[in-house]
Amino acid sequence: DESLTIKRNTKFNLNKLANIGTKQSMASKITDSFSPTPGSGRIFIGFRTSQTTGFGVHLAAPLMPTVEREAIDFVDPALREFNSSLLEVAGILMRLALEHEMNRIGMLWEENAEERKQWEISREEEKRKQKEKDESNTKSGGNAAAASSGAK
Repeated sequence: DESLTIKRNTKFNLNKLANIGTKQSMASKITDSFSPTPGSGRIFIGFRTSQTTGFGVHLAAPLMPTVEREAIDFVDPALREFNSSLLEVAGILMRLALEHEMNRIGMLWEENAEERKQWEISREEEKRKQKEKDESNTKSGGNAAAASSGAK
C-alpha cells in the first residue's frame, strides 16, 4: 500500500520556531520534571524518599530502607554498614564521572585554543574600531556645536 510507504508533509509552524527562545519547549519541560536543580537531588530506593543528596543529581540504588520505607536505614548495624558502603561507592563513581567529564572539557578547551585566540583578537579589533568611531563622532559633534554657537 502506497499510503504506508510515503511520508506526508507535515505543516511547518513558524510560530513555534519564533518562540523557541521565549517559551519553554516540551522536551525542556519533561527534562525539568525529573532533572534536579543544584542541591535538590533526591535518593530513590525504588521510589523517591525525603532524603536529599545535597547535589544536583538524583541517586537511585538498591539501598535498604526503614520499615516504613520512607528513608534509608542507618539504625540497624548490618543495614547501616551495607547502606554506608553503597553510598560510598556511589560517591566515588560520581567523583570519577565528574573528573572524567572535566578532563574531557579541558581537552576540548585546549584543542580550540587557537580558534578562541583568533576570535578574541578580532573582538578586540572590533572594540577598538568602535571606540575610534565613537570618539570621532564626539569630536565632530563638538566642532559642529562650537561652530553653531560662534555663528550666533
